[in-house]
Amino acid sequence: MQPGAHRLRLVTPHGLSDALVFRVHTELALIEAEGEGSENRLAGSLSSFPIVVHGRIDEKGQIDDYELAVQSGQELLFEADSGTALMDPTLTLLAPTGSWLNPGRLTRLAYNDEPIHFPGYSSDPRMKYRFQESGRYILRVGTFLGPGSADHIYQLRVAPITGNVQGNPHRTRHRPSQSDSPLWEERSFTRELGPDRMQALWSRSVKPAVTDSESEESAESGEGEAHFVGPLSVTKVDSTEDTVPVTLPALIEGSIERAGDIDRVQFEAKRGDKVVLEIDTADATVPDFNPFLKVVDENNVEVFTNIHSNLNNNGGFIMKTVQPKTVFTFLRDGRFTLEIRDITTQEADDRFSYRVILRPQVPHLGTVHIGTKYLNLVPDETRKVSIRTDQEEGFNGYIALQAVGLPEGVQAIMGTEVEPNRPPPLNDGKIDRYRAKSQLATMLLVAAPDAPATRMPSKVHIMARPVLDGKMGSEILAKELLLMVIRPPEIISSADGAAEQVAREE
Repeated sequence: MQPGAHRLRLVTPHGLSDALVFRVHTELALIEAEGEGSENRLAGSLSSFPIVVHGRIDEKGQIDDYELAVQSGQELLFEADSGTALMDPTLTLLAPTGSWLNPGRLTRLAYNDEPIHFPGYSSDPRMKYRFQESGRYILRVGTFLGPGSADHIYQLRVAPITGNVQGNPHRTRHRPSQSDSPLWEERSFTRELGPDRMQALWSRSVKPAVTDSESEESAESGEGEAHFVGPLSVTKVDSTEDTVPVTLPALIEGSIERAGDIDRVQFEAKRGDKVVLEIDTADATVPDFNPFLKVVDENNVEVFTNIHSNLNNNGGFIMKTVQPKTVFTFLRDGRFTLEIRDITTQEADDRFSYRVILRPQVPHLGTVHIGTKYLNLVPDETRKVSIRTDQEEGFNGYIALQAVGLPEGVQAIMGTEVEPNRPPPLNDGKIDRYRAKSQLATMLLVAAPDAPATRMPSKVHIMARPVLDGKMGSEILAKELLLMVIRPPEIISSADGAAEQVAREE
């Protein structure tokens, strides 16, 4: 098993359980020493590194202290990973300096509780420290605001820093992809954009038939730009250089390493050209690195940006957010300049790297949103799976949906339902530039009255297929669901009772 986060589910007579996240590591592991009550306690002594300690904050206000034996000049990395969403750990590094009034006084050297809270980001603390003197120090693990229970578990890792650790350890790090995340993410700053982007997009669409006239035009100019599949050539830019000319479609790579950096590329566009501007920030990302993309004309007049402005319902104030994807149609011919920088002129870092793709629009199936992770079905029961499909960049066809791999006695039927009323927003702004059109479908999974129970979960694949002008595209895996058919609870209870009676008689 590879090191890292994994998910565990239990198969029981009552069906499949929720997922429990556990972490696999290769370092030496210890269990915290048992203590009494919620007072300060020494949970362990650590002298060799790297090492991982598994601990728990059992009660409110409890803190776990670990004694460290270090050498002068030694630099250590401290990480506390929470076991559940309940746990928001804190790390404090202390030195037993003492004072005239209190010989046992501890002086704080470093502290981290990951102060930035942002959707999709880890709140687990991480910090590093270089010790100036040899001796014994205290590393304290607690919880933000002091809650504690049997479910407040943590994994503390202390490791030496032998090489160059990139980035500020006090900054947020986005979580790795979770197993229940969409298999295709269209509008995320942390999705990866590469030279094969055009090919990936066309694989989620239906390529239109090429007429004879279009074929002749493509032969004269190479492959038609509108149906270009790649690979994209990479253009590297730097703010110290002059504006770099590019030809659409283009993949642009760079970084904002100095405050006030602005990277520029220049391109030509014609009236009616429909383009897409996409960016990924795979290292530092929002809210640390907030990339601002602006297209200006020959007179330095703004044409469009990746900033979505809308009027909020509550309070009537204007909200502005940076977006990872923007679509736009040019109204005139001209030579335009794309400027890439941080939203401020003060933030910069060697981790502020980006990849930008400027390309023609490709009508295609975007993200398929399915919230259901697993289902436990009782015979003669019907459960719904809500599926929302995004139609990107003017895709006006259909999306065919199918469930593959259903267990015996279970069938999938498409249905309808009434959507709840939602108050209209006051002003969505130019939302068509920043949001895809979407449709909601309801798939009903129906278990027959005589459906046999399954010993293990079946992997049900929800497949999506774009349909355009009567032609179907390739099948696309949208979601893998775990499904079990279980016996009714009353049958399980009676069977358990009979087993207990037999055991007593024996």
